[in-house]
Amino acid sequence: MEQNQSNVNVTIPIQTFVPLMTQKQFAELSGLSRDAVKAQVINGYWPSVKVGKYRMINLISLVDQLKVAESEIVGG
Repeated sequence: MEQNQSNVNVTIPIQTFVPLMTQKQFAELSGLSRDAVKAQVINGYWPSVKVGKYRMINLISLVDQLKVAESEIVGG
């Protein structure tokens, strides 16, 4: 006996995490001015990467730096 099979499309929503943030977004979330964030990026206070013509805050590197700083405080 032959079974009738039908194709069913299932959509699974997947949230993606983009490990980069614009300087504008970072300023809005941190409460800093855009000019302050831009100056801090230029001076190396915030890890960043250039994507096209934009310099973006690298959130993965920032989290890594915070973990190192925390371990130095707790362990030090």
